[in-house]
Amino acid sequence: MLRNKALTEGIRRLALFASASVGAFALFTSCAMREILSETENFSPKPVIAASVSDTGINPSLSAEFPAEKELVITQDSLEWIDLYESLHGEASATALIMTADEIEIFNRNIAEDCPKCRNMSNPRGSTSGEKITEMINSYSIPQGDYYDRNGKKISADIIAEIRGNINLDAVPEKSVPQKAVVVERCSMKSIPTELDFYIYGDTFYSAVQETELIPSFPIQILHESADGKFFFVQSYFYAGWIPSSSAALCSDEEYRYYALPEKYVTIIHPFIEIEGVRYDMGAFLPYISENDTCFTVKLP
Repeated sequence: MLRNKALTEGIRRLALFASASVGAFALFTSCAMREILSETENFSPKPVIAASVSDTGINPSLSAEFPAEKELVITQDSLEWIDLYESLHGEASATALIMTADEIEIFNRNIAEDCPKCRNMSNPRGSTSGEKITEMINSYSIPQGDYYDRNGKKISADIIAEIRGNINLDAVPEKSVPQKAVVVERCSMKSIPTELDFYIYGDTFYSAVQETELIPSFPIQILHESADGKFFFVQSYFYAGWIPSSSAALCSDEEYRYYALPEKYVTIIHPFIEIEGVRYDMGAFLPYISENDTCFTVKLP
């Protein structure tokens, strides 16, 4: 799948800064990357051609490896954001280097150390007590009162009871070793194991059970499974909650390191692109294989 990888130098830098900012908040470090182990015969992620992406967007030394770029059509919305940024921070600030790779590494480390809710997924936790997992699951509750699904149908007491039973707390062991996994499709993370959304009547914009969304290539840890096996309770770098089990690929330690700590990777800098029908949002990063004048080749989880 080929796409033009061209950006003007000024807009390229702004886009790379956006990627670096997303990466910094997401604990995507560019330094201290461990060498990826060689692939085993059972581990051969599918190579595809990706595009509208950059290099790491963090390490300036990689910029020289990429070919000369052509001009990209810049939308009016983009120009308005650039103008707004420069009105606040001064002329040419949109193309200025904000943080070096070393500064981003320190920034990421401080987030992981200072924010109790954030996790450094490149160094995931080992065993976890069942008491801790139960506490995390119980930090959420099923909304009380009248709520409706997206079609305006009232969510019944029977459905509530079914969801409550599906949480499967009795199956939480005294001690658990979380399973490593990688997100393979954009998915909702919810406070309870259900495909339903809980809306106040007439409002389909805010679901009371929606926590966030995860995007493909994110490393996660699976802490618990619903009674019907259709949902995992997972820890991501910034949230814990329930996602569809079909949205996660369980993996070995080697495979996990391949995606959590790629030696070199490609970052999505457009709002999103689609690769083989899967949506990859800005900030998603994929292990780098190679490139030519028009595209990158990456590996998908």
